Amino acid sequence: MNAPASEACNKVKCRVILYQDPTTRAPTTYAWAGKTNLTGNWSIVEGTKTDPKATVYQLQLPNPEGFLSLLKVDENILFLLGKDGRPLVGNIEFSYTLNRIVRK
Repeated sequence: MNAPASEACNKVKCRVILYQDPTTRAPTTYAWAGKTNLTGNWSIVEGTKTDPKATVYQLQLPNPEGFLSLLKVDENILFLLGKDGRPLVGNIEFSYTLNRIVRK
């Protein structure tokens, strides 16, 4: 997302909310909150280079970058994909995984 890194914030926590039409359940808009706050439209795309049956959520970005891709692993986990369509690889300290948190 090309957000500049700083010493004060070396690990970015974020939240993404994917909104759907209440009747059709079709994708509508999203809200991304973190170091960078974004809103826009999103869509569902089938398949990646390594898995033609994979479900990918594409978030339209407001700049020439195009979109941000999230691979649906299951109902609670999304992996961020790189421009090559492959999951971004983290390390012991950093992860490119979004986990669902249900607040009661």
